[in-house]
Amino acid sequence: MAANRVENVVRRKAATDGPPPNFGMLVDKAGLPVTSSSSMPTSSRPTIMRSRTFKVFIFSLVFLLVFFVAKQQQQQHVSISFGGDVITGEKDATPRELTLDDLIVGDYIAAGGINVACDVKFPDWWYTQEQNQHHNKFERKVLKLTTLIDEGCYEVDSLRKLNEDKAIAHRLNFIPILFWAKNVTNPFYKKNTKQLPESFPHKGAAKTLTERSRIVAHVVPYLDEDRYIDISSVGSVGKIRIFFRSLVEQLAHAYSYGIVNFDLSTSNVWVDPTDYHAVVTDWNGGWDVGQPAWAGDVNFRYVPPEAMVNIGVPPDGRPILIVSGSAYDVWAIGVKLVTAMYYPCFSAKTRYFDTKTDHLRAILQASGGNMNIPVSNATDLVDLAALVGLDTTKVSASEFQPLIYQDHPGVQCKKSSFKAFEEEKEEGREGEAFDFIRSILKVSPLDRPKYDELIQHPFLKL
Repeated sequence: MAANRVENVVRRKAATDGPPPNFGMLVDKAGLPVTSSSSMPTSSRPTIMRSRTFKVFIFSLVFLLVFFVAKQQQQQHVSISFGGDVITGEKDATPRELTLDDLIVGDYIAAGGINVACDVKFPDWWYTQEQNQHHNKFERKVLKLTTLIDEGCYEVDSLRKLNEDKAIAHRLNFIPILFWAKNVTNPFYKKNTKQLPESFPHKGAAKTLTERSRIVAHVVPYLDEDRYIDISSVGSVGKIRIFFRSLVEQLAHAYSYGIVNFDLSTSNVWVDPTDYHAVVTDWNGGWDVGQPAWAGDVNFRYVPPEAMVNIGVPPDGRPILIVSGSAYDVWAIGVKLVTAMYYPCFSAKTRYFDTKTDHLRAILQASGGNMNIPVSNATDLVDLAALVGLDTTKVSASEFQPLIYQDHPGVQCKKSSFKAFEEEKEEGREGEAFDFIRSILKVSPLDRPKYDELIQHPFLKL
């Protein structure tokens, strides 16, 4: 009777709603079909319901377990220690790429002829990625920004090449590059929304950051000037020799990649007092060998004679072309060595001369020797002494003397002896030092020693 009442209810409902899914079949109170009362006792129907519910529960549990395991394979919890503090987070299976917009720009530090430097922090998620776990979150970093695209790209490419071999880069003390973005949309452009911190001056190179639509950026570790020192304050001859051998090895390795620095100024070359090795902070002053070299292109004090003139007057004049890129940096090494050895006297400073030509005349008269410099190739030579109004024969016969000047009141500069040797006597070293300087400061770049010759000089043999 109960079965018949159920079937009649189903048939009456079908007249208005259409046929149900189990039309023509007996169903129980849960709506599950039954074959017949004879083949399946009524007392067994609740058992079927419990069995099916249990199977659904097991299936759901298995599904959730599989989903959880898959999720764990995609993300795993990590703990990273930075100086005693522990930072926890999730490590992505697919590392997220850091962009310029991700950087947290801090206060303005300084501006040079090309770059503007400021403090910067990376977002926390960057440190949780597996390849970045060795970086110290609390280590100070510097963001260098420039709107001079070619120069900025040159420095980025140079640093990347110099850090290709991590072991060599560590041994030679090359600065690591932590992030770079070449010729990208400038987020600080006045038409964009991202603002520079209020500490940025609204003048000079810093001002151009809001006036150009494209930019080059890279991040390097911060070099604390309270830790790193200038070569002029080292004093000890032994430490000076360690520094210059380190510097020559760095420049030689860079030159093997076709990289020339062209700006080994005081602000770009420091001494690490822990081992007295050289630290070169900038590589953005370089250009390819054969490109015109103008005196105003780089630091005036460190440019060699061939970069201080042009043949004729621009635009009709013919610029001097660099024949040997290594010879350019070798001259700067000599200028730095003179400053280190004769401190507190210095090599020539611009304020002692009215014009660059006056400075050049003083260099030629102090150096002597061959006055012919290549203009565009090794055989296209120009008499530099005659070009600036000097008697070539007389100047060439001059005995070499370092070009140094008094920079502190009451200090007497002696060209015949080194201040650095007054407290540290090493037999024979003084003569080696003078010969090393004389071999470097040759007027003609064709006469200056190559890097392998410098390393073999007795003064740099440690």
